[in-house]
Amino acid sequence: RISSCDRIRKSEAPAAMLFALPLELPSPMVLQRLCLFVLLPLTGHVSGLDEQCKDPLFETHWYGKVGYATRLGGHIQEMNSIPTVKTGLTLCPQYNGKASCCSEEFEREQQIYYDYFRNDIFPSKLQRISVHEQSVRDVMNTAGYTAAMQVEREQLELALERFNPVLHPSVNGECFRTLLTYAAGMSCFACRYTRAIVFARSVVSRPRACVLDSYHMLHG
Repeated sequence: RISSCDRIRKSEAPAAMLFALPLELPSPMVLQRLCLFVLLPLTGHVSGLDEQCKDPLFETHWYGKVGYATRLGGHIQEMNSIPTVKTGLTLCPQYNGKASCCSEEFEREQQIYYDYFRNDIFPSKLQRISVHEQSVRDVMNTAGYTAAMQVEREQLELALERFNPVLHPSVNGECFRTLLTYAAGMSCFACRYTRAIVFARSVVSRPRACVLDSYHMLHG
């Protein structure tokens, strides 16, 4: 006959065996996947914040580019690492008191590029037209012009007259002012951080929509 004590010992045996068994830990691969599962939601929020000032149009001036930390001289100015409130902006004062990607230091870089268009790029266009006009005028010093008919000479003179409106400040002045206004607006476009990500996605996924997005960015 089995005593009551034997029954108790037999019923407690499985529980005792559980404590006697060694604890088996998950494999390293399983642990790695668990860590990724826990950390991915957190890194998503951090990367989203870090990318707010990484407009692809200004990739050269992204914060924290590789190799810049060890470069002592010739370092170009960068945009803010994250949207930051500034109060001393002079080129884009509409962003004072607002979180933006621009800073007083980065405005020096913006001024360099704006002056480059104002003093070099746009004047060089007129210079090329002037050189072309002079090359057309030099035709009058050739033997072909001397032997040309009167109608041909009049056509050459008419072609030279067509250069005058283009080279006159009353015509090209308004054109260059408009282009400089656009260049200034695009320079301040670097300060925006919310629509910049929308614009970048539109370029990749909706090429036609990016035209509308850029219009709204510049006009409102």
